[in-house]
Amino acid sequence: MKTVSLSGSSRKNVGKKDATLLRREGKVPSVLYGGKEQVHFHISENDAKKIVFTPNVYVIELEINGNKINAIVKDVQIHPLTDKVIHIDFLEIKDGAAVKIKIPIKTTGFSIGVRNGGKLTQNFRSLLVEGKVSDLPDAIEVDISKVRIGHKIRVSEMNISGLRFLDPADAVVLGVAMSRGASEEEEEEENGAEGEEGAEGEEGAEGEAAAEYIMKYLIIGLGKPGDQYKNTRHNIGFTILDAFVNASNICFEPDRLADRAVLKFKGRTLILIKPNTFMNLSGKAVNYWMQKEKIDTNNLLVITDDIALPFGKIRIKAKGSDGGHNGLKDIQLVLSSNKYSRLRFGVGSEFNPGNQVNYVLGKWSKEEEQALEERVETIGNAIKSFVTIGLDRTMNEFNNK
Repeated sequence: MKTVSLSGSSRKNVGKKDATLLRREGKVPSVLYGGKEQVHFHISENDAKKIVFTPNVYVIELEINGNKINAIVKDVQIHPLTDKVIHIDFLEIKDGAAVKIKIPIKTTGFSIGVRNGGKLTQNFRSLLVEGKVSDLPDAIEVDISKVRIGHKIRVSEMNISGLRFLDPADAVVLGVAMSRGASEEEEEEENGAEGEEGAEGEEGAEGEAAAEYIMKYLIIGLGKPGDQYKNTRHNIGFTILDAFVNASNICFEPDRLADRAVLKFKGRTLILIKPNTFMNLSGKAVNYWMQKEKIDTNNLLVITDDIALPFGKIRIKAKGSDGGHNGLKDIQLVLSSNKYSRLRFGVGSEFNPGNQVNYVLGKWSKEEEQALEERVETIGNAIKSFVTIGLDRTMNEFNNK
């Protein structure tokens, strides 16, 4: 397991008032458990980000006032709206002692079921294990190359020497489900390339001429990872891309810093991304996929929520401020520019003063749910318009809808 070093300073006072002052100074209140007594200290916010906003897990060499202690992260508290780290609990680890820790899952291979048009679903991003630190891997690798449609991999099938898996044995880690247009026929596997080309919609009809020059577009839907945020106002970016992907008969798959899907449409390649970083690190995922796919900012579209717009209102712009949105703020910081296309979806502002967090992280009302499907479908059409007829005509077409 990877190791990182952090330095901290003891807290002179313990309490809410002192914790608030530390946070204002860019520090994160922390507690170390597992020793003879609890140790209250603080670390810098930048150091906290390095160990929290990452898919990796670490053994942490803590140095507190000159004392060096090996530890792991036990628990993290994150502000629900700003995504700032506001508290960390560490657990001291001793040589030879077993620890309980969540290890991230890394999939390898390309599933037969997905090649046949099935949809890969992953229920766990990490698994809780118990073992000695010396036996802990950086990641739990799961080979999905032989996973067919209808096949599921359960916790009971995980087997790593020295580790005991603590999640329910019959819990499904991942699987490939049947989707519209999928086939379990063997010949589909043997002729996968032809099947994929035919299943990718209008691209197949374009022939070799379109293949010579395929324009790439990066479509980002902003949201917060985690089931507790599913179908909330703040996650409208995820909701829109989920609906767009389902309607296109493709599926998201776990990838670097995001869930990713690829759609071929009228000679264009659309890379659809749902970042699994926290909202205030969205720029990291955007920049990674722009560099990897060699996509220019002119071909970038970011979809996000906006409380300044009435529910369902669509506003597409070529550039602009972040409007106080942490996702847009980080993207602008990482790209060093605010000149990228964004589509804002109005979620309204029907909340009392001081209740903004609960509102944006809350579920849709019944009336909003009834209207949401049509609005989301309209945005799907706007995405297709953006990649085919361009930004200006798309703004004219959809900003008044």
